[in-house]
Amino acid sequence: MGFIFAVFAALPTLIFLAGRSEARADGDRKPQTIDQFVNDRIETGSGPLSGTQAWLQIAVIPASLALAAILIGVAGAFAV
Repeated sequence: MGFIFAVFAALPTLIFLAGRSEARADGDRKPQTIDQFVNDRIETGSGPLSGTQAWLQIAVIPASLALAAILIGVAGAFAV
């Protein structure tokens, strides 16, 4: 369970680090701060999103799974 949480927690960070070196329109590769990343537009398969929206979409599934695991654990503890 801890490994799965670590993988889900690392995904947004890995995406940020991979996107930092993306070439800009002028061809320069400039490091990007977190503030710039969350305010930039990111092209996705369903259309452009801000960095914040992209991180939110990535974080919703692991957060939902973590909440479900907690609730299942609580229900199991009370069922005994």
